[in-house]
Parts: sequence; C-alpha cells; structure tokens
Amino acid sequence: MWDYKDVHNVISENMATGNLEAIVLRRYPENIDKIQAMSTLRTEALAQMSRLKLLMLWNLNFSGSLNFLSSELGYLCWDKYPFSCLPSSFEPDKLVELILPHSNIRQLWEGTKPLHNLTRIDLSHSKNLIMMPNFSMIPNLEWLDLEGCIKLVQIDPSIGILRRLFKLNLKNCKNLISIPNNIIGLSSLKHLNISGCPKLLNNQLLQRQIKHLEMLDNKESTTQYQSTSCIPSFRFSFFRKRKDSVGLLLPSLSRLSCLQYLDLSFCNLLQIPNAIGWLHSLEILNLGGNNFVTLPSSIKELSKLRQLNLEHCKQLKYLPELASNTVLPVGKTFFGRYVAGLYIFDCPSLIEMECCYRMAFSWMIQLLQVHMQSDLPMGQIDIVIPRAQIPIWFNKQNVGSSISMDPSPIMHDNNWIGVACCLTFVAHDDPNNLGEGRSPHIGFGFQSKQRGRFPVIPIHLEKDLVTVELEHLLLIFFTRGECIDYYMSHITKGLHDISSTIELAAVVEQPLGLHLEVKNCGYRWISKEDLEQLNPQMMHSGSGNSSVQIKYVTNN
Repeated sequence: MWDYKDVHNVISENMATGNLEAIVLRRYPENIDKIQAMSTLRTEALAQMSRLKLLMLWNLNFSGSLNFLSSELGYLCWDKYPFSCLPSSFEPDKLVELILPHSNIRQLWEGTKPLHNLTRIDLSHSKNLIMMPNFSMIPNLEWLDLEGCIKLVQIDPSIGILRRLFKLNLKNCKNLISIPNNIIGLSSLKHLNISGCPKLLNNQLLQRQIKHLEMLDNKESTTQYQSTSCIPSFRFSFFRKRKDSVGLLLPSLSRLSCLQYLDLSFCNLLQIPNAIGWLHSLEILNLGGNNFVTLPSSIKELSKLRQLNLEHCKQLKYLPELASNTVLPVGKTFFGRYVAGLYIFDCPSLIEMECCYRMAFSWMIQLLQVHMQSDLPMGQIDIVIPRAQIPIWFNKQNVGSSISMDPSPIMHDNNWIGVACCLTFVAHDDPNNLGEGRSPHIGFGFQSKQRGRFPVIPIHLEKDLVTVELEHLLLIFFTRGECIDYYMSHITKGLHDISSTIELAAVVEQPLGLHLEVKNCGYRWISKEDLEQLNPQMMHSGSGNSSVQIKYVTNN
C-alpha cells in the first residue's frame, strides 16, 4: 500500500490486513496539508499485520499503545514514532534499516538483541533519547545518526567493535560529554560529525586517551602518541590551563586512515593541533564557529581537501597556505559530482587580507587546473571571503542582485570550459525584519522567465552569529557540463532555447532581525586560454566604483 488515503482507511477502520507485506508512504506528498489534517490513528491495527516486511510511515499521527510489530520487518521507517521504546515482543533479527527520526524513544530496548542484518540506525532529533543499546550484537552497522539527541550523555563503549561503521553523526548532541576511546578502532569510518557538542571537547574529554599518551612536563605539556599502525608517531602541544582537549582527540583520530569528512564546528575550540595534518584522506573539514587564532601549517598536508569551512571564527587572525599539490578523489561523489568550497565568512579579526586573497584564488585556480586533467565530473567551486569589491577580471558586472546573460556566442565553442560568477553582499541590522519563517540563506544561480535554479551557499546567517556591516565576496565557478546540463537546460525548454533571456541572479531568505543586501554581481565566460593565463594577481584590481582599495602582495 502506498496511497495515504488507503492506508488511513485501512488502519482507522481496522480492516483485515493479515496478508499485507508493505506500507510505503512518500515523505513529501503533493497534498501534504490535507494529509497532516487527517485524524489521529490507533496503532493497535498494526498488531494484525503479522507478515509486514516493509513499513515506511511519514506525516501520520498515531495514539494508543503498541504491543506488537511484525518480526518479518526488514525496513522500519517511522517518522515521529510516538512511543518511548519498541515493543518487547519485537524480534527484529531480519531488520536491515531502522529509521525513527523525531521519535519519542528513550531507549530502543533493554539488554541485547541479535541484529546481524542491521546496517543503519537513524534516531536523529529524538530529544528524549537517553541511552543507546550495546552494539556487540549489531556487528554490521554502517550508519549511525544521532543528530540532535540532546539528552544523550554518552555512547556505549561497544561502539568500538563496529568495523564496518562508515558514518557517525553526533551533531548537536549538546549534553554529550564522552566518546569511548576505542573509537580509533573504527577502521572504516569516513564521516564523523561532532559539531555543536561543546561539552565533549573540554579538559574532561577522553581522559582514557591518556593510556595512549605519554605526558612530558616542561613549561608546556608535550604529548606524544605512539601509533601501533603504519602511521608514524608525532608530537603536539597544548596548555593545561586551556579547557580544550581537541589535542587529545585528533592524535587518536589520525589513525582513522579512511576519514574523509570531519565536522568540529561550534565546539568552543581554542586551537587546532598539528595532528590534523595526519588525516591524509580528509576531503571536507568544518572548523567554523570556534575560537582559535590561527590554523597549523600542517593543514597544507591535506592534499585531498576540497572543502574548508571557517565561518564565524571570530578570533581567527592568520591563515596558512593550503596544499600545493591538490589531488582529486578517485571514488564516486554525491550525485556523481565533485563540489569544492572555501568559506572564510564572518572572520572580523583577520589581519592578513592579502594572504587570504592569495590563498583563496590560488586554491581555486589549482583546483580548476587539476580538474582539466581529470575525468572526474566537477560540479562547482564556491569561495566566500571578506572583500568589498568585485575584481575587474569579471568583465560583465552590474549593480544589484542580477545580470542578464547571453550564452549563445560560446555554446558551440569547444574552448569554453565554464563560467565564473560573483557577487558582493553585506548584512545590516534590521529590527523590523520579522523573518520569513524559513532557514536564512543566499542562493546564487540562473533563472529564466519560467523558473530558476539556485545552489545555496552553506553558511550560517542567523542574527546571533553574523557580524553586521562586514562585506564579503562570493565567487562560484560552474563547469561547462554543470552549467548546461544541470542549470540552463533545466530553466529553459532545452539547449535550443538557451538565449539572452537567462539571468544570473541571487535569491535571499532574510534572517530574523537582519537585512542581507546583494550590492553587485558579475560573471566571465572562461576558456581554456583564460585558465592557462589565470593567476591570483588578476583578482587584485577591483571595480572602479569601490571606495575600498586593497593592496595585493604576491608570494616571492
């Protein structure tokens, strides 16, 4: 069954359902308002579905008591599951995926259950969850999502046996105070998110890690971790007075040789140790919202890094060089597209602006050059940096948030490799702005008279985070394939209809209490010859109408 009305009728009228094997409801149906207005259903009807193998419930409200679920279930997905635990009679030995986001779960079950087929658990935003089960009987778990479980204090130490776990999401588990030290045994872990866990990275964190560390006393405490793997030993320093033990965390994490995604944003970090340079597989690193003053020079060792987020690092003063030998990933990427980004947004303490520009533009040019030598399809490159003017290299510019584009001259030019687009924006205080009820964001893309498509820039724009009157430059490079196949063909009736009716435009969802102003925008069609001649100095000169002139210093 897949029709909301049919499912509602069957459950509400308690029809005979002994032979029913699957209920699959769409998460985002067209008539969602009418569906959510349906009457609350009694869960007792589910007890008759003894042969149910697939259950996916979205947008429905339930009440009553749940004493039975089919033990034939292979996939259980129930949004806003209303009960504090799963039925005690439920024997989920055939379960492959357990998806219970926004649930009322306090704990899944008592004791252990043999779940050798279970590969995915999603309890995200289950705000009453206080305990996770022992993982010893779930040896094949690959995906564990506990984002927003604000009452969760610790993770069961048995997590260390999950050799197949590749994604662990603990984002905004605000009361989490410890992670088991045997997390370093997760040899398949590729994605780790501990953003918004300020209690986790303090001087009490991972005290058991001291078993793996040798403390040497001097004016500072110097710690050396001797790895038992093939990764060489290394040293790092931290001050005991600082309530910041990321220095204890990263040396252990460096043994996670597969780690590709690491999010340490908004964790009140005071420093990032050199040990981060040992995460050689890292592709995406988010350090936004922390309190460090600089980044270690070892970050240039991360040759596969394609996204670095430093937004809202209010104390950041100095930036290091990034890798000079960027290597594109060999494996598959999201949606088959390779996306890169550098986000230096709302860092008001930066004092080496020339270094910032040189690093950002050199990194972009390097990625483009590597991309031209690779068969991997690239989607786009995003850069956000503090800057008040558009470089004069962008030969098409306009005041405001949009500019007309005529792609017809370059559509059949084999030397055309993409388009570089940019805008400048600034946030103003606006106490009269009550917000629009949606998450604030800036999107920048293409539109026609019929429709538009605007990729959203991944930066936080909430009033309590943003420094007002600080101007920024947003630069996006779209490859030829991305520009035609994903954007222009979508907003027109096909390639034959691509004409001067296309606009490059920004769309803004305004934050509560702020007004985001897009001041200028521009673009440049890029050919192979442009890329061969491109260098960071070309990004030095700004448009003539800017009142801000910044001296550019090249690296001798």
